[in-house]
Amino acid sequence: MNGHPRGWVLALAVAGTIAITSLAASSVNAIQTPAGLPQVKQGSGLRFGIYPGGGIGSVNDILAPRPEDPVKRLAALTALSSSSPFVIHLYSAYTGNGPTRSDLSWLDEEIAQYTDVGFAVELVARYRPEKGAAGPVAGFSNYVRNLVERYGGNPRFVSLQVTNEANLGGSGDSSDGAYGSAIPALVQAVIAGADEVRASDAKQLKIGFNWAYEASGKKRRRFWNRLAVAGGKDFAGAVDWVGLNSYPGTWTPLRKGVKPRRKSAGRTLVTHIRTLRNRLMPRARLGPGVPINVTENGWPTGPGRSKARQARVVRSMVSSVARARRRLNITDYRWFDLRDSRSSDSNFESRYGLTDDLYRPKPAFFVFRKQIARWSARPIELPDLKR
Repeated sequence: MNGHPRGWVLALAVAGTIAITSLAASSVNAIQTPAGLPQVKQGSGLRFGIYPGGGIGSVNDILAPRPEDPVKRLAALTALSSSSPFVIHLYSAYTGNGPTRSDLSWLDEEIAQYTDVGFAVELVARYRPEKGAAGPVAGFSNYVRNLVERYGGNPRFVSLQVTNEANLGGSGDSSDGAYGSAIPALVQAVIAGADEVRASDAKQLKIGFNWAYEASGKKRRRFWNRLAVAGGKDFAGAVDWVGLNSYPGTWTPLRKGVKPRRKSAGRTLVTHIRTLRNRLMPRARLGPGVPINVTENGWPTGPGRSKARQARVVRSMVSSVARARRRLNITDYRWFDLRDSRSSDSNFESRYGLTDDLYRPKPAFFVFRKQIARWSARPIELPDLKR
């Protein structure tokens, strides 16, 4: 698995690229930034984050990911987030065959490499039981309880997402809905996780689940109705937030009647959030007081998908969510993802990154960084990165 870096010095070159170097240092406080920077004041803004990896759960076969470079990865994340509150979005999976406590040592290291240097972490607990696994639904609840017990004492472990895209079938690599018992597993594990949080001192830890946008109204209603029947009041009372996975212009079409112009992706994304808020969450007794997190949102480069267009899409989607945050109670936004899996691959699924597979930034990297500065939940200091 990934290494466990303890500290690095970052040098930024602002003329279109980032020069990233590592030097021995005792902590992330060694990162150098210009002095005397103006403070960007922002009221109740968004908490931003990103999936830091390259490899993804894929619907189609793709080339093998380029190996990760923990030093460059950490430097790129630090440059991207500046001094704003920033959440690293990680994934784990329950297979129905454990894991024992020792089997989670790799996850201990992965979480620690980020929290030890000041990042917050949220974890997606995927439900992927292998064939023949005994009692997978109950086993998944125990897995989630174990995660809360294991990591809830870390004040930078802030969120646990129970299942991923339980409403979508077809691809077990990308969506937990491919497993037949995903809905009862989701419901029971959310309740179990919330019970464990209440019984512990992990008051910072919030439990939620996500829904992937799908165009079919019939399929939407069927999922949320099943969720309501399986969950009831206990489930509704256990949910701290609901997430949305949405990829306008990639896996879902742009909003009907919206031409593919500069702001169309953002308008489509807000339409998806509004659908979730007003039409779907109430079916499961989840009212306007339950926050929405944008848990996955991205737009890859590739053939016919330029880097310049990606940058415009980033600006459109982030700014649209930020402007709608108060009326729709949106608290968090995650981009998918930091770097390409394999930049030479003609398949766009390998090229969601804000950087290429060698961590060289695309124009969207700088745009996203500026959006974080503008809309972040707390005042931050940020140099002017001009493109």
